[in-house]
Amino acid sequence: MERDRESQPIYIVADAVVVIMIEKLRKLKSAEEEMCPVLKSQVDKVIPKLKRVYEFLKYEGKKESHIEWTDRLLRVLYEAEDNIDIFFRRMVHLEQATIVPVLDVLEPLLWKGILLRKMRLFLSNVTRVLEDQHLDSKGAGTDSRYSIPNEGRHQYYDRWRRVNADQEDAAEKIGIFRDHRDKIINNGGEWLHCCAVVGEKGSGKTYLAWRIYNLPEIKKHFPCRAWVHVSDDRALKDIRYAVLKQISKQVLRNSEHMDDEEVEQALQKELYDQNYLIVLDDYDHTDSWHAFMWSLPFYNKGRVLVTTRSLPMADKADSKIKLDNLGEEDTVKLFKEKVRSSKINLQDKDIKKKIFPASGGLPLKIVLLGGLLMNLSRETKNWHDVIEREQSLTDILTLSYNYLRPGEKPCFLYLTLFPKATPIPVRRIIRLWLGEELLMGQRDDGLPMNPEDRGEKYLEDLILSNMVEVVTWKPDGTPRTCQVVTPIYDMFRPQAVSLGLLHIHDQKPKDSGPTQAESDRFKRRQSSVRWLTEYSNIKSFGWSDPYYIKRMRSFNSFYTRKGILTRDLGKLLRAVTSHNSHRLLRVLDLEGVYKPYLPGTIERLVLLKYLGLRSTVLDSLPNSVGDLPQLETLDIKNTNIVLPVSLWKSKSLRHLYLNGFPVDPSILNRCTSSGFLPDLRTLTGLYVSSIDDDLVNGLMKSLRHLTKLGIISQWSYKLGNNIARWVPMLTNLQSLKLGMIEKDKESKTKTDKEKDKESNTKTEKEKNKESPPPSLPSMPELRNLFDLYLRGRFQNVEANQLPSCLKFLTLSKSEFSEDPMHNLGQLQQLRTLRLLAKSYVGTEMRCSKDAFPSLRVLKLWQLTELTKLTVEPGSMHKLKELEIRKCPNLPFEGIDSLKHLESLEELILTNMPNEFFRDSEKKLEHCHVIEVQGPPEEHDEGKDASEQMAEEDSEDEEPSSLSSRADLRGDNTFALFNL
Repeated sequence: MERDRESQPIYIVADAVVVIMIEKLRKLKSAEEEMCPVLKSQVDKVIPKLKRVYEFLKYEGKKESHIEWTDRLLRVLYEAEDNIDIFFRRMVHLEQATIVPVLDVLEPLLWKGILLRKMRLFLSNVTRVLEDQHLDSKGAGTDSRYSIPNEGRHQYYDRWRRVNADQEDAAEKIGIFRDHRDKIINNGGEWLHCCAVVGEKGSGKTYLAWRIYNLPEIKKHFPCRAWVHVSDDRALKDIRYAVLKQISKQVLRNSEHMDDEEVEQALQKELYDQNYLIVLDDYDHTDSWHAFMWSLPFYNKGRVLVTTRSLPMADKADSKIKLDNLGEEDTVKLFKEKVRSSKINLQDKDIKKKIFPASGGLPLKIVLLGGLLMNLSRETKNWHDVIEREQSLTDILTLSYNYLRPGEKPCFLYLTLFPKATPIPVRRIIRLWLGEELLMGQRDDGLPMNPEDRGEKYLEDLILSNMVEVVTWKPDGTPRTCQVVTPIYDMFRPQAVSLGLLHIHDQKPKDSGPTQAESDRFKRRQSSVRWLTEYSNIKSFGWSDPYYIKRMRSFNSFYTRKGILTRDLGKLLRAVTSHNSHRLLRVLDLEGVYKPYLPGTIERLVLLKYLGLRSTVLDSLPNSVGDLPQLETLDIKNTNIVLPVSLWKSKSLRHLYLNGFPVDPSILNRCTSSGFLPDLRTLTGLYVSSIDDDLVNGLMKSLRHLTKLGIISQWSYKLGNNIARWVPMLTNLQSLKLGMIEKDKESKTKTDKEKDKESNTKTEKEKNKESPPPSLPSMPELRNLFDLYLRGRFQNVEANQLPSCLKFLTLSKSEFSEDPMHNLGQLQQLRTLRLLAKSYVGTEMRCSKDAFPSLRVLKLWQLTELTKLTVEPGSMHKLKELEIRKCPNLPFEGIDSLKHLESLEELILTNMPNEFFRDSEKKLEHCHVIEVQGPPEEHDEGKDASEQMAEEDSEDEEPSSLSSRADLRGDNTFALFNL
């Protein structure tokens, strides 16, 4: 029988706080200017003691008898962390002071003396904690468990390929999902039909529903779709509203103010005469089921798919799919797929003898045990001994957490501050970890490691451990969004709350317990909250109890409804900046929040490292943001913000996401001459109207560490050549998106006299047509560049101009007249090639023998002149997916050479003639042909590749972020390019 211990206050994850403290001490030790020999000695003494505590908590400290001891330990750790951060804050203040009074010269010595005294007390307290468990005489753990294997940046995509292997394997086994697909499409006929997927926790209900939901045939049959995860306390109106937001054809302004009846009427209107599919994940509300179904039109081909653990709920559905536990043979098969370590020699008999009894055939247990074995292989543990006696899901989850790397544990817990079943952009995850200082550490050889690389490695390990799942993928085959697996989230989020690390501003206050000890423990947890996240309006926040925010390091808001949040959020931020004791904030994440208020005193948050304002539609940013001395990430994409000049001189910024508004080149010139973002790694959405020789030299001198660059500029021969001269100097680049925009500047509101005068002159665009296209940057020396996106007219591409390591290439508006396939086919590592609108204006393309040896994905979009694509035998022998979109002059006879491509699994035809689809289905029997109808022709006409790219990049944002684009200023003509 499954033991349920999730509600008990057992500190399964307390060792994560020890890891955070060890890294904090290492940071203090590395701050040489702030360290004196005596203080360094104290740090050197306490770190080994904390390692002993970590080892004890990992293996022995999760017992109920250790609760009071763990409480005392946490108080000691939290107090010490506060003291160190207060010390750092004061040191930063002193560094910023422009005028230092004579008496203040001694202040640094005073603060060092205070910290030394507190560190001595901390060492004494840790020693007593060790003595309480008789750990004072045991040896310290080794540093190797805190480090990770030596890996250079060039191995980054080799790592993601291990994760991507799951995607490819799943695609080969997709037949099981198509069986259920047919039932969902056909059951019910012309009437509304509900199907329930029922099974116990961890049986794979959500996974099955998600795969069905994303099948191309389902997307085609149900153009109107919505997916809603239903939490225990989610009201019926909220469920209806969540559906409405996803299926509405246009942004419903002020829809958040609708009452329940208005939401129901809007649902009826939007779904009328539509083929729609609504998935309600984890829905157990039998009492509200009929009320929800009555919200939907009954006389159409609507389908509702429900995942539930409740048999009474499943019985209310029209049909059901019951998921049973797997047998021995299926357990062996699934387990082998989830163990990705060559160090483990698995025999089927061992799996049947140990894994099958331990898992009981429950899929979640099986995949967790698979991930666990991968982690055990790092620690040279005998997996037979570890797994043999473990049976319950809680025990297996505890083991899975135990054998994560130490540094991965707080990173994993940080993900639980996001709402359950919410896809999180990988970009956002890594930057938040960076802001929270969770990515410090070193490699096995003792050398420092790029923190971004460390974050990517941590996330990869969490995915391979099967505790975090990939929800969506980028076109290049890497994860775009991830989330914590739902049953795992249900167990570990309460643990993070119990520790006092995390507070969710949404849940009702919990009973502090019948005993005085439990009541005191509850209050202490509230006073030590590190990560505060908001799901409901902050106006219900207890201002009389400021202990919630006194020690807050992160504030993340997911309350995105328009017009409500701004005033009350402003109160919170004013409170955070008004008291010295409250200014420990490192992360302020307001992505998707509608026009939040930012106080002008934000510069007081001198420890702030992450400021996320993406899709807030803000019009301005306090100038004082430029004075934040430790700011590392600033994201203002999808806003109307003009960046303060002072930010261009920041010494600490590592990641800058701009919004595509023009930047005055004279500002950049001034900044480059005085030190221009020397530590910058990411710069996207940069639009400059001109780049002269001086600016090129300044950019080359300043931005040598860039790994990701997205730049837009006006099309011109001289400007293009200047950029082409600059780009090859960025030898650390991994991703480059370069857009040269051609604009016809003729005004549509000119007087008749002006029109007559200009009727005899050529437009700028016509003049550009006569100018030779600029040179393509010569990039063979960019040995780290794997992703390249080029938009605009350049000279014909030559293979020797591109880096041999290139894996993903996108061309748009290139207007190449010569067939590019001969040169591109020589790229040995190219995996994805996208030829978008007007990238090629010729009529025939030929892929010669042995060309494209690594290509998996080929997309041909809006090549309106193309009439023939010839693929010779031996070419593209690994191609899995081909998409042809709106190539009106390409007949099926023009691609009949595809017949020999045995590796081809999917041919996706978007807005292609019906005859083309029928011929493809008939003659390409070895692959699955999918017909997709995109927007109507009149809407699609004229859509350029920048808009297409915006559609793809939108998957990197939450739904609320997408709707906010409607409020962007109309003059932001380059926002859609989404660099």
